[in-house]
Amino acid sequence: MAASILRPSIVDFLELSMPGHHEETALEEMRLGARCALSGRTIADVEREWSRLRVVALKRDGEAIRIVPEPATSLAANDLLIVIGDREALVRFAQAAAGEGE
Repeated sequence: MAASILRPSIVDFLELSMPGHHEETALEEMRLGARCALSGRTIADVEREWSRLRVVALKRDGEAIRIVPEPATSLAANDLLIVIGDREALVRFAQAAAGEGE
């Protein structure tokens, strides 16, 4: 309650991650599949191709989560990404991440 008074814009932003709170934008986690065509591509490549999507965190096996990873970071199979974007971009990105093509 206090946070909503002191930092209302931050609370509004965090509500994006709650299902049903915003129909056009969402915060999702996606694991890259073993046959994912995105492996070897950088975060900058992904954000250029899916212009309405941003990678906000990256988790690799055995490593700490990286918040706002460097754009030059190469993606690898089994990476867990936290992404924010419009729903259409997220659906297309999820298909590519799963190895279903773009």
